[in-house]
Amino acid sequence: MEPDPGIDLTPERIETDAKLRREREQADEQLAQRASAVEKHADEVVELARERADHLLATEREQADSTRLETAGVQTLPRSQAIARASEDNAVTEERAGADDELESERIEER
Repeated sequence: MEPDPGIDLTPERIETDAKLRREREQADEQLAQRASAVEKHADEVVELARERADHLLATEREQADSTRLETAGVQTLPRSQAIARASEDNAVTEERAGADDELESERIEER
């Protein structure tokens, strides 16, 4: 920012301006660090939630499979069920990737 030509820049004024500029830069840096820490914590929370959801899904699938196998009196589940699960898992993976991309884009815009 250029100084106003009508303002007399005394040594004190120059020193004050420099100090204020340094303080502003330090404040901006601290805000950026805090924002980064908040983003990192949010990412960790989301990752933990995803891990818990994946674990819960796997546990529920195992229980359902066990019940189906006992009821049907067979050793393996139908191939169609494995294909359906793979499709569901791919859909979840794609949804998560899309959400991650959208969040990253929003973060970039905010910076």
